[in-house]
Amino acid sequence: MVDPEIRKRNRTNKRNGASYEIQLVQWFRNMGHKCERRSKAGSRDEGDVAVEIGEWVYCIEAKNVAKMALPEFLAQAHVQANHYAENRTMDRERVIPLVVIKRRLHGIEKSYVVQELDAFLATTEAMLLGDQG
Repeated sequence: MVDPEIRKRNRTNKRNGASYEIQLVQWFRNMGHKCERRSKAGSRDEGDVAVEIGEWVYCIEAKNVAKMALPEFLAQAHVQANHYAENRTMDRERVIPLVVIKRRLHGIEKSYVVQELDAFLATTEAMLLGDQG
């Protein structure tokens, strides 16, 4: 049997996470971008939030946590970006995995965005070259 305190904390954490995802979606929409909150799909999850900017999709793993576990968060974001692309037969290079982490005591626009450096550079170069060509 699960301790009632643990059950209560888990419900609170889930509610906080869902609230943060909704805030992210509203923020991106207010900024003029097509954005949707993704439904949970277990092992075939496609991330928490998907944002379309031009021909790119940012597949976001949203985190509202006290402790950061960046390697785990990034691994999760990559798996979910793969699922997103596979389920839509999209070019995986156009689906960019990101981790967005709520920054304590700040507004949504001050959240942290985490991506591996090589992925950041490759994505930025592809976007710039696409704009020129």
